[in-house]
Amino acid sequence: MNTSVPAVGWVEVRNRLASVTGARATEYQALYRSDKGHAKGSAILAQLRRGIGKEPGDLPRLWGYTELDEDDFGPQYGQHATAAEWAVHLALTMFALHQQSHEDRTMHVQGTGLGTAVGRLQHGGPSPEAVRRRFTAAGTAIDITELTVHLRGLITQMRQRAIGLDYGRLAADLFAWQNPEASVSVRRAWGRDLQNTLHRLERSSDHPKEDQT
Repeated sequence: MNTSVPAVGWVEVRNRLASVTGARATEYQALYRSDKGHAKGSAILAQLRRGIGKEPGDLPRLWGYTELDEDDFGPQYGQHATAAEWAVHLALTMFALHQQSHEDRTMHVQGTGLGTAVGRLQHGGPSPEAVRRRFTAAGTAIDITELTVHLRGLITQMRQRAIGLDYGRLAADLFAWQNPEASVSVRRAWGRDLQNTLHRLERSSDHPKEDQT
C-alpha cells in the first residue's frame, strides 16, 4: 500500500479529509432524503456501496464521487491507492451502507466518533460482547482490508439500530490509522470514547432523572 501524503503536511491533509468527506456525506445524504430513496440520491449511494471491499479507483462508476481534488490535496502518486484515497473511499462507501433505507433519518452525524457510536451500539444491545469483540478486532486489524471487514460488520449493526456516525471524522481517523506513528493515538481515542460513552450511558441508566413536574 502506498501511504505517502502530499507535501502540504500530514495534519493539514487529515483536517482537509475530514472536511471534504463530511461535506460529501452531507450532500449525498441530503439528495437521498430529498427524493425519499429514489432517483439521483439513491443511485449515488447504490454506486458507493458497490465500492465496499474494492480498492479506490477500481470501479469507474465511482469516479467523481470519491476522488480527491488535486488543488486541495496535491497529486496522488504511485501504482497503488494512497492513504488519503483509502480513507475517503472507505468512509464514503461505509456511509452509503449506513444510510441505506433511512430516508427519514441522517446517519452522518457530526461530532459522533467511532468509539462513541460503538458504545451506543453496545449499550442495551442484544449482543454487547459480540459488539466489543468486533470492535476489538477492528482495533487490532493489521491492514486496511481487514479493517474494512470489521467496520462493515459494525456499521451494518449501527444501521439496524439507527445509530449515527461522523464520516468526516472517520475519514480523518482512517487516514491517521494508516500512519504507523499515528495509529496508536487513533486506537487510543477509539477506546477512550468507547469507555466514556459506556460509563455515561450506564450512569444514566442507574440514575434516571427524576420527574420534576
